[in-house]
Amino acid sequence: MRAILYPDLTAVHIPKLQAMLDASGEPYADGAKVSNRVLAGAQRMVTVQAIGGTGASDTIDREYHVVNVYANDEADAADLTALTRAFITARGDGTVCDGNPVVFTAINVHPSPVETVDETYRWRMIVELRRRGIQL
Repeated sequence: MRAILYPDLTAVHIPKLQAMLDASGEPYADGAKVSNRVLAGAQRMVTVQAIGGTGASDTIDREYHVVNVYANDEADAADLTALTRAFITARGDGTVCDGNPVVFTAINVHPSPVETVDETYRWRMIVELRRRGIQL
């Protein structure tokens, strides 16, 4: 069997999700930043962090991401979480799951609020993504 190279899914996931949130026109998504780490001073933010996966099958690899959604308002946090979830599970051109390289997305742990120590509101979900590798 030939070697298979799998692209960095976080590097794929973040800019696609950022573009979708930017284009949404929703007031609770206005100015939301998507990153792989918490950004100081962000009013609204989505963090995406890889937490491993179950390995490859043929040329398809499975990876899980923890997605945290932050906002300074409880309603905005809930709405931004729902929008983020909708965008992550959308299919087709211009989405996270556009076949290049992500071929499947699903919410494995549904969004739930997380207690915080500051004045922000946070929701967390776990997402499964499957990506197509490139045979070398």
